[in-house]
Amino acid sequence: MASLPKYPTAHQEQKKKLRCTDDNPATAQKIAEEQHGRLSATGYEGSITVWLIPFVKPTMAVHLHDKDLPDRDGKYYVIATETTYSRSGGQRKITLGRRLDVQK
Repeated sequence: MASLPKYPTAHQEQKKKLRCTDDNPATAQKIAEEQHGRLSATGYEGSITVWLIPFVKPTMAVHLHDKDLPDRDGKYYVIATETTYSRSGGQRKITLGRRLDVQK
């Protein structure tokens, strides 16, 4: 069994335990390092509100660019969308998932 070392994240400290069916310590270490990289990835959390175009639906990926925080630029998985209409137009609230292009 491999466990992730305890590293502080942007929001809180996390400790995760992983079970590996392979008895090889090198394989277990590789899995632990990959999971640590995924769990400690930087980026956005939550949701953003955009116009209706371009079309976005859950399971798609969106590319975000922020001139103030370029380290957060990248592709993000779309978990959910909520579309609203009013007299002033339509908007889509996009709930972001994990970052898909984690920088190394």
